[in-house]
Amino acid sequence: MGVGERLKSHRAVVAWLEYQLAQERRKVQDLEAEVAAREQAREDARRARYTVETTWPDMPNVLHRSGCRYNSSPQTNIRASEAVQRVRDDPLVCCTACDAGANITALLSADGGRDDGT
Repeated sequence: MGVGERLKSHRAVVAWLEYQLAQERRKVQDLEAEVAAREQAREDARRARYTVETTWPDMPNVLHRSGCRYNSSPQTNIRASEAVQRVRDDPLVCCTACDAGANITALLSADGGRDDGT
């Protein structure tokens, strides 16, 4: 194999490695954005306040984010940590209008569902 052919071969390897590097950089960027979005969702959920709407005795209570317009019996606001505990302990239904379930899911998925109490 002559020098020209080896040079061509090495250039092809360099081009392939550059392509692979670019692909990996894009994957890392995408994963970093996903991690940041999940952390933001957890932080938003931690800061949120919740209320539990009491329903009929044979029906599960409904968890709302504070200020939800569909909460017909607003109660005292509770912290995110208490909302997580209630979801674990009681048969609650999460309101889909205020997306309380997505917030609680974000908290439950973080650190095995433990919250720092904020």
